[in-house]
Amino acid sequence: MLFNSSWYQLMPVLLTFLLWGATMSICEVKRVESKLDVETYLARLKYALQSGRAKINFQKERIVDENRDEKYTNKYTMLTLFPEEDEVEVLKRELANLRHQDYIETVKDTRYPERSEMRVLLKITLMRMYI
Repeated sequence: MLFNSSWYQLMPVLLTFLLWGATMSICEVKRVESKLDVETYLARLKYALQSGRAKINFQKERIVDENRDEKYTNKYTMLTLFPEEDEVEVLKRELANLRHQDYIETVKDTRYPERSEMRVLLKITLMRMYI
């Protein structure tokens, strides 16, 4: 299911990293991929996670967070949503459980043309919601 982009853009960005989250900026090119493309991307992601070839680094302290309210940082989000769990293991588990229904859009930050596109997914559970 694809979501109307207007309502989720009003929510604070809770989790940002290359594969999962999004950092909203003026220098973005957005598009919506086909269901098949999203399913293929997620299948490749799951394969990489299961094969052990995926290397995930969780950066607790980031320069961009220095002047940001703490509740809008990755560190705060992880501690709130997944207290007392290893951040890397949580990320592997949650990434492996993503479905095409969680997909919203694909974003390219034009300030960094050499970087990969970012898939924006929204996962809602009974107890928590995160981007």
